Amino acid sequence: MTQKTRYRGALLLAAATALSLTATGPAFAAPPGPPDAPAVIADAVREGAINPQTQATTPDFVAVAGPAAQPSQAEFGVPASVTVAQAILESASGEAAPGNNYFGIKCGSSGQGPIATGCQTLPTTECDPDCHTVYASFRVYASMADSFRDHGLFLRSNSRYSKAFDFTGDPDQFVREVAKAGYATDPNYATKVIGLMGTYDLYRFNALPPGISVGSDGTQMVLSRKANGTVLAKNGIGLYGWTVETDPGVQKVATNGGVQMILMKDGTVLAKNGIGLYGWTVETDPVVSDIAVGSDGTQMILDRAGTVSAKKGIGLYGWTVETDAVAKQIATNGGVQMILDRSGTVLAKNGIGLYGWTVETDAVVADIAVGSDGTQMILDRAGTVSAKNGIGLYGWTAESDAVVADIAAGSDGMQMILDRSGTVSAKKGIGLYGWTVETDAVVNQIATNGGVQMILDRSGTVLAKNGIGLYGWTVESDPIA
Repeated sequence: MTQKTRYRGALLLAAATALSLTATGPAFAAPPGPPDAPAVIADAVREGAINPQTQATTPDFVAVAGPAAQPSQAEFGVPASVTVAQAILESASGEAAPGNNYFGIKCGSSGQGPIATGCQTLPTTECDPDCHTVYASFRVYASMADSFRDHGLFLRSNSRYSKAFDFTGDPDQFVREVAKAGYATDPNYATKVIGLMGTYDLYRFNALPPGISVGSDGTQMVLSRKANGTVLAKNGIGLYGWTVETDPGVQKVATNGGVQMILMKDGTVLAKNGIGLYGWTVETDPVVSDIAVGSDGTQMILDRAGTVSAKKGIGLYGWTVETDAVAKQIATNGGVQMILDRSGTVLAKNGIGLYGWTVETDAVVADIAVGSDGTQMILDRAGTVSAKNGIGLYGWTAESDAVVADIAAGSDGMQMILDRSGTVSAKKGIGLYGWTVETDAVVNQIATNGGVQMILDRSGTVLAKNGIGLYGWTVESDPIA
């Protein structure tokens, strides 16, 4: 957010009584005592609280806020769709967010807390029950993502909202429980948030960074979120043989070509060869939001600004900047690099360097994947999958109806899709037909490489198998992921 926007937000806050802009949600402080201490809430949620003049900017706000909400979901469990919808409602799509404070979180007696960088005094509206203007100290954040994380910490650390966390897989019910627990006095608050999630398809941001990965050499990695982000790895299919790879604190895992990469929750990347607890090398400063590694050892990182860098070899140095600050997703395999930019357009190229990108699609794509044989897969915003070999704008073949939620491409032409019901199908080769149903409607994430298929079911259990078909799955873990 620019300094101009911050000052504009402060002015909007000052005019809250007249414009009813910032009085859209609670201005709260983390409780000074135990987690179930009452929250300090200054709440003035009102009908029609969204300023009509800011609604035109909401799609642009969503494009930035969606990815920014995902680290908070990974860390605290608040669905990203809920966080973004609340931010739209409570900050007028970012127009009233001075100091990157999108939820009006106060400093209060607990000060700035562990995430904010400071406090600033601003006018706000409080209702108890009559509404009046007061001056209060509000937290200041280094980034939107940090504001969202503090929002997640607030909800997670207050026992009054504990019931909501029984519904992390059901964003609509999650926000109903938050509202019932007293988050807002507006009786229509949950309805408004749910309406925003539907209007802007915010549910698409709820997919957590992959908790499973499989490499071309058969190495499997699992991120145990129930152990606060600990990574385990092994070769071969079966329940046993897992080796603990890290202490807690990991956000995402990737493995391919014998290289393992992990993205820590603070944005630092580490990498190593081989399975074991030791040998990790720091690869970056804490600035990264996504990672990918190809079968040829190419490593890609996406920083929080949206810039992509790539290199081969493990170490802190050697990164080559690949793009301007335009990307929101990366994928690499078989020497091919793909990026999905913020408009929804896919670009691809061979080799490392700033130049050589070829536009592959119109601005319609939601997800990308590439196999080591060069098969590229895209999932458009409607839920339809297309695939092709080779780099260029043309040659895409429709692979599915508009029912898909996730895609994965393997090393041997294997394609996997996860539909919106949670059912997995797989096939080899490009074309609309030939899909084989692999599971019941129980799956959250998929991965394939080196002939191995991995799935993470809704209980957090990992299963794996070789070959295509409904049967043959082996349970690989307890419900830890």
